Amino acid sequence: MQPVPAAFLLAAALAAVQVPTSAAPGRPGACPALETCAPNAPEQKPGFEGQTCACEVKSNVAFDAIVLAKGLANPWAVEPLPGSDVLVTEKPGRLRIVSAKVGPPIAGLPKVDGRSQGGLLDVVLSPRFESDRTIYFSFSEPRETAMAPASRARCCPADRQSLEQVQIIFRVQPTYDGTMHYGSRLAFGPDGKLYVTTGERSVTAMRKYAQQLDSHLGKVARIEPDGKHQGRYRQRVH
Repeated sequence: MQPVPAAFLLAAALAAVQVPTSAAPGRPGACPALETCAPNAPEQKPGFEGQTCACEVKSNVAFDAIVLAKGLANPWAVEPLPGSDVLVTEKPGRLRIVSAKVGPPIAGLPKVDGRSQGGLLDVVLSPRFESDRTIYFSFSEPRETAMAPASRARCCPADRQSLEQVQIIFRVQPTYDGTMHYGSRLAFGPDGKLYVTTGERSVTAMRKYAQQLDSHLGKVARIEPDGKHQGRYRQRVH
């Protein structure tokens, strides 16, 4: 999966916050806001009036929708393989290769807790996949304090139906017995490191850890492909 250019991210961020004052509800020329629900944290105030009431933007861009597969259960991530096939994770805990048809579940995955927002989540290929056949995936473990570790495995030998040498290389700390806000996006940077996003676990009691650099929660962790940590944790930009 190709990383999103920084310039695009910056442009998206500017587009999100530079709301004209005329777009704020109650102002002349106000437009319907995309978000109309009551704040879930009323004590948190926006930086300026109208910041959280962005207008709907419609484009004239045409899209073609092509159905590649049917019958998948809550697909979470899609990762192109060399050629025209793709790896697809299904939230209940299945990994498949989709080509002209949906392949059978790939054997060898760890057990997955698929409750609520957990499950088998992201998957990415090693930058050297064609030679090392290694994939990286994140999932929520079925244990009392379920978290979403990052794992690696050799994927799909000749039979294309099994994983080998499955190894968990990163576990999120501190743990919390909950089923929400795991995070779990994975991406390789141009430095060859694996970047792992983690959620703040949703509940008020755990959110404080997002501001603490000795915690994994609410961060982007940068690790070596074998799981060794590199540098400090970066605070996530929400």
